[in-house]
Amino acid sequence: MKNDVETAIRLYRESAVSIGRAAKIAGMSREEFMKRLGELTISIINYDSSELDEELEFLESDMHNRAELKRFDTMRSEIEAAPKEEWNTKHAEFLAEYATLIDREGLALQEFRTWELDDKFREMEGRMRNRAMQRITSSQDWITAKQIAQLDCLDEKAAREQLAAWQHAGLIFAIDIGGTEHFPLYGLAKDPLRPLPALKDVLDTLAFDDPWQTAFWFDAANSYLDGRRPQDVLTDEPDKVVAAAREEANWVANG
Repeated sequence: MKNDVETAIRLYRESAVSIGRAAKIAGMSREEFMKRLGELTISIINYDSSELDEELEFLESDMHNRAELKRFDTMRSEIEAAPKEEWNTKHAEFLAEYATLIDREGLALQEFRTWELDDKFREMEGRMRNRAMQRITSSQDWITAKQIAQLDCLDEKAAREQLAAWQHAGLIFAIDIGGTEHFPLYGLAKDPLRPLPALKDVLDTLAFDDPWQTAFWFDAANSYLDGRRPQDVLTDEPDKVVAAAREEANWVANG
């Protein structure tokens, strides 16, 4: 059981799984898992001030009991008064206390139903995913077929045909940004431009159906890589990245 919890926490911190999936791996309810994260002061969410306000307002909408609102206001004030570098820790503590408020005898909402909390977490997870997507799309790590053609001195048609062949062979993946396929620049070797051999090994190992999930994995800090992102070390330490992918695939399969 201890190993399951540690695995779940590790995967959650790496953004490899949602909080619901992590709780399932840990053998806990979402509320129990949140409390455990709070005890460890763990949060993977990096907020700026506007995102923090949005998250707090979102959670406040569930508070209808006067005692809950009073405690919520105190907690919110503590977070907002804290230095920015402490926001993540404070937010983790807040989430744990929020779950406790829901469970605590005498403070349970008369109109509260389990599905309401499930819906709220799903919405929170959706916003986390959207933020991760925005971070990825605003980076310089992705390139279109047209840009690849320019880099490799090919006409665009030839570049598209080459990329399609690589995708069919499982050598590379792409994400849709604004209706256009974008390919990971970190997955390409230069002179000549071609997919790094380790990329196929990682793709085969992870076997994610959603290419965005693959992009999230490459973009997230990975504890197996000493906190580095897989995409940052794929070229220089390919064996370690492949090993990290195998480790994660094994955890998820056995979770």
